[in-house]
Amino acid sequence: MMGMVPNIYLLKYLNGKGLTVPEVEKMAKRYMKIGYDREQKYRFPDGSYSVWGPKTDDTGSMWLTSFVVKAFVQASKYIEVDKKSIMESMYWIIKQQGEDGCFQNKGYALHQELKGDPTSLSAAVLVTLIEAKYVIADWKPQFDSNSPRNSLDLERFGQVIDKAYRCVQ
Repeated sequence: MMGMVPNIYLLKYLNGKGLTVPEVEKMAKRYMKIGYDREQKYRFPDGSYSVWGPKTDDTGSMWLTSFVVKAFVQASKYIEVDKKSIMESMYWIIKQQGEDGCFQNKGYALHQELKGDPTSLSAAVLVTLIEAKYVIADWKPQFDSNSPRNSLDLERFGQVIDKAYRCVQ
């Protein structure tokens, strides 16, 4: 992720400034693709991600999965990403939401200061959900509507976001 995310922000900056630098854009997209492909080694079958991956960790990390989803959603504007796997990750995140709207901290965080409390975790996840909301509507038609992992409709997604807002207030 360290080699991927800065390139996303670089391209967002260039686009925001209206600048076109083809050589830089090509290289940034190449590094994003490398980072995207590498991150797949750390993905669990349930859609979550962890620092060391399923060969070492027992479960995915809420912090990391949220961060990865946000990065992949942002990167999808520049490189091809597997939208179904992002939807599966979103489904995993949503399953961790408690009745109070807060998200449960699961898995290992490499930097312990990231663990925080349920409110700070939920705020970070909420940012991911809000970013993802704007692209999910475009992706939905590609998926088999009979699959439970793809049953994330926008109305239910909006309810998840509303509950998360209540948690962080």
